[in-house]
Amino acid sequence: MRNLILDIHRVNNIPYQLEEIAELHPEYILVSNEQECEELSTVASTMIFSQNDHKPMTLLAMLGDAWRCF
Repeated sequence: MRNLILDIHRVNNIPYQLEEIAELHPEYILVSNEQECEELSTVASTMIFSQNDHKPMTLLAMLGDAWRCF
């Protein structure tokens, strides 16, 4: 089984630089709002992952569903 944690990159720059994220060649991007989703969907598949909108177990299930696509 592939160690997925090694493939995860966290971008902490606010505001983020679209070109910098694109250079990482991501397969999937988690974002916190609709605007980021729209902008970053040009780079890779995106999913809104907001801790404010969902309970922890719902977020975990959403991540599981997303990773099954790979």
